[in-house]
Amino acid sequence: MVPVKRKELAKIQDKDEDEERKMRRKMQKAQSKRRIAEKRKIDQYGECIAGLITKTFKVKSSLHPSLPSRPKNKNKSTGDLLEGITLGSNQQPTTSKSPAPFAFSQRNSYSEDKLVVIESEAKDDNKRHSEKVAEEVAAMILSVPEYLFDANEDGCQGDGFPIDFTTIEKEATEENAAHIARIEADKKKQESEWNIGMRVFVPVRCRTEKCKKLGTKGTLVLVAGTKYCTVISGEGRFDLHCAAFKCSHCDGVMNAELEDYIGSGYWPGNPKTLGVFFTTSFLKLYFHLKNYLPGSSEYGLLKALGAFSADEGREHTISNAFSRASRMYYYVTHLVDRDIKKKRKLSCRACSNKCCAVHIDGNHKLVRRKSKLKQRIKQLYKKNELFFSQEELEKIATVVGKLKNKIKMDSVCGNSDFKAAKEVSTNRKNLATTGSVMMCCVHGCLLKGVDMTKGETYSHTLLLLEHIYGLQDADHANLFIVQDVSCKLDPWLKELARLDPGRFKALYEKTNFHLSRLHGQAHVWYCRVLNFGHWKEGACATLGEELEQLFSFFSRFGNCTKYMSEANRQEFLTEAAYHWNQRKEHKMAYFITQKFVTALSRGDFYKKRLTSILAEQKTSIEDLPSILVDIQDEARDYLKNHTQAASHLTDKQMELEKAYFELLNIKDIIACVAQSCKWRTKLRRTQTRLRAKAKALIVEINEIIAAMPKEKKIRPVNEKDFEAGIFPWDSNDHQSFKDKYKLIDCWMLWLRNMEPQEQSKKEM
Repeated sequence: MVPVKRKELAKIQDKDEDEERKMRRKMQKAQSKRRIAEKRKIDQYGECIAGLITKTFKVKSSLHPSLPSRPKNKNKSTGDLLEGITLGSNQQPTTSKSPAPFAFSQRNSYSEDKLVVIESEAKDDNKRHSEKVAEEVAAMILSVPEYLFDANEDGCQGDGFPIDFTTIEKEATEENAAHIARIEADKKKQESEWNIGMRVFVPVRCRTEKCKKLGTKGTLVLVAGTKYCTVISGEGRFDLHCAAFKCSHCDGVMNAELEDYIGSGYWPGNPKTLGVFFTTSFLKLYFHLKNYLPGSSEYGLLKALGAFSADEGREHTISNAFSRASRMYYYVTHLVDRDIKKKRKLSCRACSNKCCAVHIDGNHKLVRRKSKLKQRIKQLYKKNELFFSQEELEKIATVVGKLKNKIKMDSVCGNSDFKAAKEVSTNRKNLATTGSVMMCCVHGCLLKGVDMTKGETYSHTLLLLEHIYGLQDADHANLFIVQDVSCKLDPWLKELARLDPGRFKALYEKTNFHLSRLHGQAHVWYCRVLNFGHWKEGACATLGEELEQLFSFFSRFGNCTKYMSEANRQEFLTEAAYHWNQRKEHKMAYFITQKFVTALSRGDFYKKRLTSILAEQKTSIEDLPSILVDIQDEARDYLKNHTQAASHLTDKQMELEKAYFELLNIKDIIACVAQSCKWRTKLRRTQTRLRAKAKALIVEINEIIAAMPKEKKIRPVNEKDFEAGIFPWDSNDHQSFKDKYKLIDCWMLWLRNMEPQEQSKKEM
């Protein structure tokens, strides 16, 4: 017999049960109708016979309630007579004493016809019921599948014998039971195979007590342990058995330990319970994800993993131990890199201990709001791992504070006043941290930083200077410090060295400040001549804006760090700094090569341009050093001897110069500091007012110049002078100075682009 599949047999049995239930209900209804009909017919038949007997014998029968007396015939009672007539007593032998022949010969024609009608109706009902039953039985036989038995049209099997449905049902039941037993056996076997343990590296030696006593080396085999655990990977959640090892020598089973899991790429959520594990590949993925996509949600990532697991039919709940496990994994990885691999993660491999230049600047977007909540997270990294602690900053600020009153300095370069730090510190009183001052090398690698609690001060820069000079070789003296206000920082440090030579004199002698190319444009002309970086030998075409590229990466973390605790913020930014330096190190060879190629192309460009300018001005290249000395001497004399006469014209001129430099500072604030649209809109309105003020001042100044005597008259001022920042009353307004400045500037750019060609070879 062909085996019956369990699902198909279940469908057939269900269908047969439904058909059998329907058939049973129909048969019950038919039997009930038949009993009612038979009872009705018997009652009608009895009434007819009783009427015949009453009319014939003139007696009263018990069948009729109105006939109290019995018939006179004592041999047969009325009940026997009725029974005989009902059951066909006309076939019984009759006697002369019997009243039956007489009764039938004299019966009423109406009653006889009535009996015939009743009998014919009963026969028709029986016939119809038999046909209906036959049709239902045939339908039941046709609904049975052909593979149960081979039947002919006459209801017999192929060999002609009648079908034994009981035997067929018994065989099918037995076959179905055997099939179910095989399914259960396969299920148990599959469940035993599903006891999958975590895949870990198998140790070399058995750690059981028996093997230790015997001193033998048994072969270990990886098996599934008795405990359950949860593994979280990049593909979601997996519920597995913990790993165990079975020894071939002592037959002992030992569970995997913490070292086995970590060595196999599983990081525990809790090292004591070993119930939840995260794959190290998934933790590395999240490390790169949160640094390449600032502001990405850890909670959203775990929810996405849970949804992925649910789509695959697995449990979707992800343990909340991920945050703690990831923090510990990143910190342990840092310790391995620092203490075992001896990596200097906050240094530049190309610069090593001989940096060409470093850039120091403040970022006012990495803020942290004040909070009354207590700090619940213990900081894993050292307090001075990336950022100097506030205690160290306070120490140097205390020393500077004692000498501050003895130093007469201002923040004005000519008529320009840099107000960025002041604006940030006064408008953000609800912040615990107003930003960070950072320092990077010319290759963009972050070296160190210090947080600001009030605003950017010289003390922050001084602390970073002491750190970078402590890392350099003793014989390396050609280190340039790029700062936006180097023209003020240099004389300030000089005064500190004079007042406290024991601490600051050696530092001042090593420092070599210069202005960045972009921020230097906001300084007055003599400041640019004396402090521009590309005008100083050995600067190697340092742009001085390398830190701005780093800030473009770190500023995106501002939305995350402003609500963090101090410890969490320190860890977050430290890991981001390591990630940034790692990216720079991976691209270092490409960066140095590109720098070398760029220096070659720019060197050729400025050489051709210099040749053109020399031919235009009819000057030789041998005359350029003397021209440079003349320009620098003129700038020093102007800085030393220039004083503004107290007059109405002078006041207007100074007011116009201040408006020009304030306009440049606002542009710088909009580009680097202003975060919100509201703040930038406010600053742009200030720009509009300054331009309108400048136009009014130009008109007033020209009116005063027009009224002056001819021998004292100067050229009138126009809007182009205001946009360029060079006014007619400046000593450098004459055409010869402008030509000299243009010539020397091109010469210096050519020389500075020749230097990186040799510097790149050393860095490689």
